[in-house]
Amino acid sequence: MEDQPAGSSTRRRVIRGVAVLAILGALYTLAGFFLAPPLLRFLLVKHVGQLLRREVSILQVRVNPLTLSATLLGLGSRRPWP
Repeated sequence: MEDQPAGSSTRRRVIRGVAVLAILGALYTLAGFFLAPPLLRFLLVKHVGQLLRREVSILQVRVNPLTLSATLLGLGSRRPWP
C-alpha cells in the first residue's frame, strides 16, 4: 500500500470546507430572496395589524440578503377592527 503525502489530507479538508461554505452561502442567498419575502409579509401583516388594531395590507416585500435590506411596497391600512 502506498502512503499518501501529508499535504493531501490537508488539501482535501480545505476543499471540503470551501465546498461547504459555498453551499451554505448559496442556501442563504436563495432563502433570502425566495423564502423571506412571503414569510415577512405574512408576519408583518399579522403582528403589525394586532399592534395597531387595524387590518394592514402589504402589496409586496422585497428582501436583499446580500445587503441586508428589505423594502415594503404598498403598506396601508384598510379599516379599523371591530
